[in-house]
Amino acid sequence: VMNDALKSAIYESETKLPEGMGATKSKITFDDYGKKSRTEMTTSMSMGGKSMNTTMNSLMVDGYVYSWSNMSKSGNKFKMDDSKFDPTKMKKKMNFKDEGTETIDGKVCKVASYDTEHMKGKIWIWKQVPLRLEMSMAGKVVTTNVTHVEENPSIPAGTFDVPGDIE
Repeated sequence: VMNDALKSAIYESETKLPEGMGATKSKITFDDYGKKSRTEMTTSMSMGGKSMNTTMNSLMVDGYVYSWSNMSKSGNKFKMDDSKFDPTKMKKKMNFKDEGTETIDGKVCKVASYDTEHMKGKIWIWKQVPLRLEMSMAGKVVTTNVTHVEENPSIPAGTFDVPGDIE
Protein backbone atom coordinates (compact mmCIF):
# COMPACT_ATOMS: atom_id res chain seq x y z
CA VAL A 1 0.00 0.00 0.00
CA MET A 2 1.38 3.40 -0.95
CA ASN A 3 2.02 5.44 2.17
CA ASP A 4 -0.11 8.30 0.86
CA ALA A 5 -2.97 5.98 -0.05
CA LEU A 6 -6.55 6.85 0.85
CA LYS A 7 -8.40 4.34 3.01
CA SER A 8 -11.65 5.47 1.44
CA ALA A 9 -12.91 8.04 -1.02
CA ILE A 10 -15.90 9.07 -3.06
CA TYR A 11 -15.15 10.68 -6.39
CA GLU A 12 -17.18 11.78 -9.37
CA SER A 13 -16.04 12.11 -12.93
CA GLU A 14 -17.44 13.12 -16.28
CA THR A 15 -16.57 11.74 -19.70
CA LYS A 16 -17.63 13.67 -22.78
CA LEU A 17 -18.43 11.40 -25.70
CA PRO A 18 -17.04 12.38 -29.12
CA GLU A 19 -19.02 14.42 -31.64
CA GLY A 20 -21.43 15.79 -29.03
CA MET A 21 -23.14 12.41 -28.60
CA GLY A 22 -23.50 12.89 -24.87
CA ALA A 23 -21.69 12.27 -21.63
CA THR A 24 -21.12 9.65 -18.96
CA LYS A 25 -21.00 10.62 -15.31
CA SER A 26 -19.54 8.22 -12.79
CA LYS A 27 -19.55 8.13 -9.03
CA ILE A 28 -17.02 5.79 -7.46
CA THR A 29 -16.94 4.93 -3.76
CA PHE A 30 -14.17 2.79 -2.31
CA ASP A 31 -13.14 1.61 1.14
CA ASP A 32 -10.41 -0.56 2.70
CA TYR A 33 -7.83 0.96 0.32
CA GLY A 34 -9.86 -0.14 -2.69
CA LYS A 35 -10.70 -3.69 -1.58
CA LYS A 36 -14.37 -2.70 -1.74
CA SER A 37 -15.74 -0.40 -4.39
CA ARG A 38 -18.97 0.68 -5.98
CA THR A 39 -19.31 2.40 -9.34
CA GLU A 40 -22.50 4.11 -10.51
CA MET A 41 -22.26 5.18 -14.13
CA THR A 42 -24.98 7.22 -15.85
CA THR A 43 -24.80 7.73 -19.59
CA SER A 44 -26.92 10.31 -21.39
CA MET A 45 -26.78 9.94 -25.14
CA SER A 46 -28.66 11.46 -27.99
CA MET A 47 -28.62 9.90 -31.42
CA GLY A 48 -30.90 10.62 -34.30
CA GLY A 49 -33.07 12.88 -32.15
CA LYS A 50 -33.63 10.20 -29.52
CA SER A 51 -32.18 10.61 -26.08
CA MET A 52 -31.41 7.74 -23.80
CA ASN A 53 -30.32 7.56 -20.17
CA THR A 54 -28.87 4.40 -18.71
CA THR A 55 -27.42 3.75 -15.29
CA MET A 56 -24.99 0.89 -14.73
CA ASN A 57 -23.88 -0.20 -11.28
CA SER A 58 -21.00 -2.42 -10.33
CA LEU A 59 -19.84 -3.56 -6.96
CA MET A 60 -16.56 -5.20 -6.07
CA VAL A 61 -16.64 -6.98 -2.71
CA ASP A 62 -14.83 -10.04 -1.29
CA GLY A 63 -13.25 -11.00 -4.61
CA TYR A 64 -16.54 -10.87 -6.54
CA VAL A 65 -17.87 -8.36 -9.03
CA TYR A 66 -21.62 -7.72 -9.20
CA SER A 67 -23.15 -5.61 -11.97
CA TRP A 68 -26.65 -4.50 -12.87
CA SER A 69 -28.39 -1.73 -14.80
CA ASN A 70 -31.54 0.34 -14.39
CA MET A 71 -32.96 -1.38 -17.49
CA SER A 72 -33.42 -4.77 -15.85
CA LYS A 73 -33.99 -6.46 -12.53
CA SER A 74 -31.27 -9.03 -13.00
CA GLY A 75 -27.53 -8.69 -12.98
CA ASN A 76 -24.28 -10.62 -13.15
CA LYS A 77 -21.94 -11.95 -10.51
CA PHE A 78 -18.49 -13.31 -11.22
CA LYS A 79 -15.37 -14.15 -9.28
CA MET A 80 -12.41 -11.95 -9.97
CA ASP A 81 -9.36 -13.65 -11.34
CA ASP A 82 -6.53 -11.86 -9.53
CA SER A 83 -3.95 -13.20 -11.98
CA LYS A 84 -5.59 -11.11 -14.72
CA PHE A 85 -5.03 -7.98 -12.65
CA ASP A 86 -1.30 -8.41 -12.16
CA PRO A 87 -0.14 -4.76 -12.40
CA THR A 88 3.27 -5.68 -13.83
CA LYS A 89 1.74 -7.78 -16.64
CA MET A 90 -0.93 -5.15 -17.30
CA LYS A 91 1.67 -2.39 -17.59
CA LYS A 92 3.71 -4.47 -20.01
CA LYS A 93 0.71 -5.40 -22.11
CA MET A 94 -0.39 -1.76 -22.33
CA ASN A 95 3.13 -0.40 -22.90
CA PHE A 96 2.88 1.85 -19.84
CA LYS A 97 5.46 4.62 -19.69
CA ASP A 98 6.11 6.86 -16.73
CA GLU A 99 5.69 10.47 -17.84
CA GLY A 100 6.66 12.15 -14.56
CA THR A 101 4.34 14.31 -12.47
CA GLU A 102 1.88 17.11 -13.13
CA THR A 103 -0.35 19.13 -10.82
CA ILE A 104 -4.13 19.27 -11.33
CA ASP A 105 -6.15 21.48 -8.95
CA GLY A 106 -3.30 21.54 -6.46
CA LYS A 107 -2.97 17.73 -6.44
CA VAL A 108 0.34 16.29 -7.62
CA CYS A 109 -0.39 13.41 -10.01
CA LYS A 110 1.75 10.65 -11.43
CA VAL A 111 1.35 10.75 -15.19
CA ALA A 112 1.61 7.67 -17.39
CA SER A 113 0.95 6.99 -21.03
CA TYR A 114 -0.19 3.74 -22.61
CA ASP A 115 -0.37 2.42 -26.13
CA THR A 116 -2.08 -0.76 -27.33
CA GLU A 117 -3.13 -1.73 -30.84
CA HIS A 118 -6.69 -0.46 -30.22
CA MET A 119 -6.18 2.61 -28.08
CA LYS A 120 -3.65 4.93 -26.62
CA GLY A 121 -3.78 7.65 -24.05
CA LYS A 122 -2.60 9.19 -20.84
CA ILE A 123 -3.69 8.90 -17.24
CA TRP A 124 -3.09 11.28 -14.31
CA ILE A 125 -3.26 9.48 -10.94
CA TRP A 126 -3.43 11.18 -7.55
CA LYS A 127 -3.17 8.65 -4.70
CA GLN A 128 -5.50 5.92 -6.09
CA VAL A 129 -7.75 8.35 -7.97
CA PRO A 130 -7.44 8.81 -11.75
CA LEU A 131 -8.05 12.58 -11.88
CA ARG A 132 -7.87 12.70 -15.66
CA LEU A 133 -7.89 10.18 -18.50
CA GLU A 134 -7.34 10.81 -22.17
CA MET A 135 -8.05 7.98 -24.53
CA SER A 136 -7.84 8.00 -28.27
CA MET A 137 -9.58 5.28 -30.28
CA ALA A 138 -10.11 5.26 -34.02
CA GLY A 139 -8.92 8.86 -34.23
CA LYS A 140 -11.38 10.17 -31.65
CA VAL A 141 -10.22 11.48 -28.30
CA VAL A 142 -12.31 10.88 -25.19
CA THR A 143 -11.43 12.78 -22.01
CA THR A 144 -12.54 11.97 -18.48
CA ASN A 145 -12.12 14.52 -15.70
CA VAL A 146 -12.80 14.07 -12.00
CA THR A 147 -15.20 16.80 -10.90
CA HIS A 148 -15.31 16.12 -7.14
CA VAL A 149 -13.26 14.14 -4.61
CA GLU A 150 -14.05 13.46 -0.95
CA GLU A 151 -11.16 12.01 1.04
CA ASN A 152 -11.91 9.45 3.75
CA PRO A 153 -15.64 10.34 3.89
CA SER A 154 -18.18 8.53 6.04
CA ILE A 155 -19.69 5.99 3.68
CA PRO A 156 -23.46 5.39 3.95
CA ALA A 157 -24.50 1.96 5.25
CA GLY A 158 -25.53 -0.39 2.45
CA THR A 159 -23.23 1.22 -0.15
CA PHE A 160 -21.52 -2.12 -0.75
CA ASP A 161 -24.70 -4.26 -0.70
CA VAL A 162 -26.49 -5.52 -3.79
CA PRO A 163 -30.06 -4.11 -3.78
CA GLY A 164 -32.63 -6.68 -2.63
CA ASP A 165 -34.72 -6.42 -5.81
CA ILE A 166 -31.87 -7.46 -8.13
CA GLU A 167 -31.57 -11.11 -9.06
